[in-house]
Amino acid sequence: MTKYKALFTKVRTGGTLANGVATVISAFLQSPYFIYKIELGEPGATGKDLIPLSGYEVGTRLAYFLTDSTPDDALLAAADAGKLKTPEGIAAEAQRLLTSPKARDTIISFFQQWLGVDDLLTVEKDPKAYAMFDPTLRSAMRDEVLELVDQVTRLGDGKLTTLLTTNTTWIRGPIYPLYGLPMQGNAGGSILHKVTLPASERSGIFTTAGVMAKYGHADQSSPVGRGKVISERILCVIPPDPPPGVAANIPPPDPNVPTRVRFEQHRTMPQCSSCHALLDPLGVTFENYDGIGRYRTMDGGKAVDASSTLMGTKASDGPVKNAIELLAKLSNAQETRDCFARQMFRYAFGRSETKFDDAMVADVLGALTKADRIPDLMLAIATAPGFRTRIPVDLR
Repeated sequence: MTKYKALFTKVRTGGTLANGVATVISAFLQSPYFIYKIELGEPGATGKDLIPLSGYEVGTRLAYFLTDSTPDDALLAAADAGKLKTPEGIAAEAQRLLTSPKARDTIISFFQQWLGVDDLLTVEKDPKAYAMFDPTLRSAMRDEVLELVDQVTRLGDGKLTTLLTTNTTWIRGPIYPLYGLPMQGNAGGSILHKVTLPASERSGIFTTAGVMAKYGHADQSSPVGRGKVISERILCVIPPDPPPGVAANIPPPDPNVPTRVRFEQHRTMPQCSSCHALLDPLGVTFENYDGIGRYRTMDGGKAVDASSTLMGTKASDGPVKNAIELLAKLSNAQETRDCFARQMFRYAFGRSETKFDDAMVADVLGALTKADRIPDLMLAIATAPGFRTRIPVDLR
């Protein structure tokens, strides 16, 4: 605080009290200690080895990871008592936090980023193509996505497989007619109701109307956009950037030509084929869903062809009839678990993994593979040795 007092005195001497206060507040807000969660480690810890964090630093890291907020009184008391220096002590607090209502905040935060739906409320559609797509529907779509991930992850069995394949969801208001369901009771209000959808039409979070609407074009579906989200978020395969000068023209809707046929030209162009050979086979499996996620069996005057072949996995590759079969295969693929675990690791630490994290990453991958439970994965991250240490700056 000495430097801030000196700054206040200097400004106050040459100006006014208000100038001094304003300058010090401005300095506070620009300090890296205010903007970032700075982790210095235990006093006196130096050298080439991993530096152990203090109990309060571990508590802060644990709180922001599991509750998306500051440590509560119980967590601060555990830090003060030295309980956050052992895996057992951290595990006890992590399990407490994971079962608390505040864990919903971190569940929502992670999945909004993982699914890329944090801006769902601002998605726009062509009103001529989708007259029912309005702010009320967008809000209901967002509520369904967030409730589904919370019900499965925190309140349900916690399994990644369930999240990718369940045909149970929670909806309200305008989503009833979008899903082809009659309104039930007070379904038009703000309360979400549990419903079971046809297993032949819906399979998990990626076939919800909200996710399909986010990754659909303004006036039609999007095999490329939907293939990209599956490739990046489920398989961790990032397609290269388009070559310079390539025009990313979207084929306009044609009532007589299916979307799949109109988009196939991408794979016939040499400069585009490498990316689209990766994305399109994944994306076309979602052609049973229009630009706002309504289920359809006809497109462009013809029966929807959502068949494809899954490639890029060691044990799950093969033909699929549609998104339902694709997601069933992906839910059992080791690549899916590895990718999800890595993204949860990055969320917890706020950075990508490094060579120093190899052992910890292997452990957390193993935790998800063993139990298929997302809470177990989060607990494995929180109790890993790397969670209570930091890498020396000169080794990064």
